[in-house]
Amino acid sequence: MILATHILTGTLIGAKIKNPFAIIAVSVILHYLLDSIPHGEYLNRRSKFAKTWWKVALDIFVGLLLSVIILFYQGWIFEKAMLGRIALAIFFSLLPDLTTLIYMLTKGKILRSLYRLNQWVHGYDDNSASPNFTFKNFRYEFAINLIALSLLIFF
Repeated sequence: MILATHILTGTLIGAKIKNPFAIIAVSVILHYLLDSIPHGEYLNRRSKFAKTWWKVALDIFVGLLLSVIILFYQGWIFEKAMLGRIALAIFFSLLPDLTTLIYMLTKGKILRSLYRLNQWVHGYDDNSASPNFTFKNFRYEFAINLIALSLLIFF
């Protein structure tokens, strides 16, 4: 999934769940459930982070911007407890991708198991590269983002 999807679902989790331990568990589990839906990636094993970092930055910016707009719209921007829960949920919604990125950059043995879990959830074997990001495979992410936005705005 693109990172904006995980940021928006993290915003939804943090807004709807009050228990921090439940937030952490649901955020990580939902991350992997979302990643099991077929989609493309703009950063894979063949990518050079130095050439694609701007896509990651833009993705995070768009996700956070939409999240802040929702926070203002719902009047949650001044609720410190809510903001803390949302920040926690966003962090743990992004953590599996962060550990994957760190592994791809460092090839550190400590993160190899998490990287393999991420590859397995996506349905990739050790020799396959993830499919490239296209507008055709974006339709799933668009639908998920639309659902997350609707739940945040209307419930």
